[in-house]
Amino acid sequence: MDIKHIEWFMQKVDEVCAQESLDKTLLMPLAILHDIGYSTLADIAEVNYYDKDIRKAHMKTGAKLAKKILDSINYPKNKSKQIIKYISVHDDWAFGKIDIYLNDKVLGTFKDLDYLWIYTQEGCRAIQKVLKKNNKEMLEHLKQEVSPIFGKKPFSTSFAKKLREKYLTDREQDMHPLIKTLQNQLKQNADPKTQASSQRFFKEAVELYGVKTATVAKIAKETFKEIKDESKEKIFSLCEKLWQSGYMEETFIACNWSYNVWKQYEAKDFTIFENWVEKYINNWASCDTFCNHTIGKFIETFPEYLTELKKWTKSKNRWVKRASAVSLIIPARNGKFLKDIFEIADSLLLDSDDMVQKGYGWMLKAASQAHQQEVFNYVMKNKAVMPRTSLRYAIEKMPLELKKKAMAK
Repeated sequence: MDIKHIEWFMQKVDEVCAQESLDKTLLMPLAILHDIGYSTLADIAEVNYYDKDIRKAHMKTGAKLAKKILDSINYPKNKSKQIIKYISVHDDWAFGKIDIYLNDKVLGTFKDLDYLWIYTQEGCRAIQKVLKKNNKEMLEHLKQEVSPIFGKKPFSTSFAKKLREKYLTDREQDMHPLIKTLQNQLKQNADPKTQASSQRFFKEAVELYGVKTATVAKIAKETFKEIKDESKEKIFSLCEKLWQSGYMEETFIACNWSYNVWKQYEAKDFTIFENWVEKYINNWASCDTFCNHTIGKFIETFPEYLTELKKWTKSKNRWVKRASAVSLIIPARNGKFLKDIFEIADSLLLDSDDMVQKGYGWMLKAASQAHQQEVFNYVMKNKAVMPRTSLRYAIEKMPLELKKKAMAK
């Protein structure tokens, strides 16, 4: 059996049973045991899942093995009998039998999920290898089969239909030629010395190709030319794929691309940006690059979202808290949002995390460029409790005499 397939299947059974009126005591054992018959084959790694003789054999053997397992744990007899029956016929679609999936919602939902496995990244790669298709051909294969059994069976649940749409979008991103081109360029420009020296700037481990910043910026600029006429939604979907990679250089390119379309920002985009901050940012460099530019420009365009930004100060995630402050660096330099800047500083004032302290200290420093006296007064009012790290950052651009007053015990 393919363990990853089963683990994915179990997760989706939990999700679909939570949304639909389905018997989890039937669907979950079916998901776990349906392919157990393959365990009797000599070389599971070389199995051709499209061979009808193998399909028939694994259903028959799987039903027998499932009975032994269910009997050994004293699974309810009526449930066990139904599960064994399902396993014995679950691949009958390959022999032209369709009605069994249409007339039984549990078996129909099982078939939906079993079919959707090929839309996952892992499943798609496995089937692509069996079918010997290139990326373009495999993507076309996924697009053409709009529902299970070559489109002959409608989805049993809206959950499965929506899941196919999501996975298809994901695979389109995976197989987009530009992503591969970009990744190849980064690999070609990778340098072990740059990788090692860059790592020293981080306390936490970060994924790096080891490409110089100027080169990354050049790659970002050149590759964006190929997608500049795509919809904002398409560009954001490609940005998400870059964020998912975890590589610093790819996240920088995602930041560049998302900022390049700032004139197209809409209020609803905040949800996307917030998700990226919460889900993908795990170091100060990605945090600052993304927040200084993309979120900073968004907040300037939609200042009503300052309320949402302030909520980030209460997060348990250090990078979300830092993001609440560094998103206002550029607006602060331009003299904007001083009241809101002080409110965010108030919320983060006593935070013990040095990344958060440096973040809001930097925000105050930026604000001092347009509002020096106001920021100085704020520092003096709070210097008894403000961490010295934050204080030093805040006064860095001030005249020497003001620095001395702020630093005095």
